[in-house]
Amino acid sequence: MSIELTDITVGTPVVDSTGLEIGIVSTVEDGSATLDRDPTIADELRSIVGFGRSEPDHLTITGDLVESAENGVIRLAVPDRHL
Repeated sequence: MSIELTDITVGTPVVDSTGLEIGIVSTVEDGSATLDRDPTIADELRSIVGFGRSEPDHLTITGDLVESAENGVIRLAVPDRHL
């Protein structure tokens, strides 16, 4: 399953296929999302207001890795170790 990633998902928590929270969406651009893998409260607030940034502790995902986006959580189709 592939999910269309939009700005609505910014600030949303992301879990892997095992349910482990791996970060929050900090930016969405050109069909991919950048995850902050170890967000602070300040990082979460920045991502919500659109001031996210891409750094080494970030991970970029595309919609084909997303299994579902429900109840305010994005669930990936793969475990974290495969990212």
